[in-house]
Amino acid sequence: MNPASPGNPYKSYGYPPYGTPRGGVSLEMFLEVLRKRWPLLILGTAIIGGIVTFKTIRQPYFYQATAQVVFSAQDWQSSISRGNALPQSNVMIPPSVLMTQESIIRSDAVMERVVQSLQMADKDKDPAKFDASVRRIKGMVSISREGDSHIFLIMATAGKPEEAMMVANSVAESYIKFNYDRTLATYRKSISWLSDELVDLEKKLEDAQKELISFIETEKLTSFGDEGSNQVPVLTRQAEEEDSALLRRLHSERVDLDLQLSQLLKRYRPAHPKVRKTEDDLAAVVQKIKEEEALVERNRGKRAQEIIGSKQKEIRYSILTRKVDINKQLYNTLIKKLKETDIDSAVVNNNIDVLEYAKTPGGPAGPNKQGRILFAFAFGMIFSLGLAMVLEFLDTSLRNTEEVQSYIRLPVLAAIPRLDSVGPDSEGPLLLDANADSPLREAYRVLRTNVRFSASSGHGKVIMVTSTDKGEGKSTIACNVGITNAEAGKRTLLIDTDFRVHSLSHITNVNNDRGLTQFLTEGGNLSDFIVESKLPNLWVVPSGPIPPKPALLLESERMKLLIQEAAGQYDQVILDAAPVSLVIDPVLVAHLVEGVILVIEAGRVSRTRIIKAIQQLETVKANLFGVVLNKEDLRKKAYYAYRGYYGYATQQA
Repeated sequence: MNPASPGNPYKSYGYPPYGTPRGGVSLEMFLEVLRKRWPLLILGTAIIGGIVTFKTIRQPYFYQATAQVVFSAQDWQSSISRGNALPQSNVMIPPSVLMTQESIIRSDAVMERVVQSLQMADKDKDPAKFDASVRRIKGMVSISREGDSHIFLIMATAGKPEEAMMVANSVAESYIKFNYDRTLATYRKSISWLSDELVDLEKKLEDAQKELISFIETEKLTSFGDEGSNQVPVLTRQAEEEDSALLRRLHSERVDLDLQLSQLLKRYRPAHPKVRKTEDDLAAVVQKIKEEEALVERNRGKRAQEIIGSKQKEIRYSILTRKVDINKQLYNTLIKKLKETDIDSAVVNNNIDVLEYAKTPGGPAGPNKQGRILFAFAFGMIFSLGLAMVLEFLDTSLRNTEEVQSYIRLPVLAAIPRLDSVGPDSEGPLLLDANADSPLREAYRVLRTNVRFSASSGHGKVIMVTSTDKGEGKSTIACNVGITNAEAGKRTLLIDTDFRVHSLSHITNVNNDRGLTQFLTEGGNLSDFIVESKLPNLWVVPSGPIPPKPALLLESERMKLLIQEAAGQYDQVILDAAPVSLVIDPVLVAHLVEGVILVIEAGRVSRTRIIKAIQQLETVKANLFGVVLNKEDLRKKAYYAYRGYYGYATQQA
């Protein structure tokens, strides 16, 4: 039967399906975790804080000292062209150059100089110790830049303040010396290269001069200056002018002879002697002109060859002369550069300076032991709290009424307090040992009332009390419900149907030699197996010896007859059944009773097992009145109101 069945007063509450929570993490839950798992919080905080405190106390203090060096800008291109390295303040340094300088400061070359300057080890005598010292210095030193400036901060960390100061200053000085030596080595390499080039150039100049002299001697040249270069063209022009004058004269004679011949032919016949003589003279002049023109052409070609040869010699002479001049200029330039580089190397300007030397630290830079210890305890507390919350979420048991209402779709009939949560004057588990105004009695009064109103007829005549697992206190609750009814004047019968454990017989302290087993197997009257308890109106039917097959007995007709007879003779019949998840016995009896009460021990059984137990009972259509949450810790709940109220009333009386 589910909560929506007829006669269930909780049907209008709208309970969610099984396993569906009706709320998240709340402040109340958080406080409950703190209250429940405070030993874990204290232990976790103490362990983490203690370990860190122990290590922190043993950790020695360290000191830090910082030296500042400034890296001046340098015009590298002009330095190469000038052969020096003078700082130029107007030149921006690329970031890559500054990063390179940081790497140089951290380099083994600089650290080795630091080890040597501090005389920490001898590289030749003990290389292993020397290398170890270099690694130690590198571990002590850290390099950084002050913003975007050219200032490097060299920070040394050591166990002694004086050592930190010495290491920081030594690194700064070693870095400057390393840069100085590197620059000087560059100059020396430049000088060596210039010297080698000068020797080679000197030989080239000497060879060029020898080649020029050999050419002059071979061609028998006196000079190729302005006068020599104009000599050939002048002679050529004079010869051409002479040839032209001769040809003009011959052509003039030819013209004159033509005129004479023309005049003679007008006066004489062609055979006249004068005519013939003039014709012969004209033919001689024409022949002379032809011969002269041929001679002029031959002379002109010869003179052209002479001009070309002269020009070639002049060009060759110019080339050799220019080669000598160029080599001479290079030679003079290299001599000058060599002298300048030699002078610069003698007075090298270092572009790195110490801006501020490190001072002896006035106090330790760390560790901050007090802050670290406080942080450790705070972290331990937070970690422990987180672990407690994780464990709380991993714990799938139902620990209080709110969780039962969130995950189980059954009403909570009552919450029975855990005895140690009541206080040092706690009563025993049975109401016989409890005061009349105790919270334990009040809880069972609430249970009795809710059971009565859970039945459709107005009261539960025959009920069964069971649980999910063993040891959840179902027998004690069944007995106390019977005691409550008996005290209210109702004739109450307790029947122990848990053949295997006999818990009810032990609690009520009745003889278990004869009981339900004999009634179901041997027969007889029910009254022969009923034992009267010490409390009026309360009787008990013990379970008796363990039968071979308890399940067969519980589903027999004799069992139905027992329930019918008991219901006719008593006002209240309560069956103490075995746990549902362990045996089938309670499922076989559940449909014979008027209602079933499921006992859940707070914080013990998982939600999954509880839900499966409920589903088993619902399979046989059992009428589940609700859940009794047993052993709930009520120190943070309204249960204190009971105790405070009744305690006050007692004092007033």
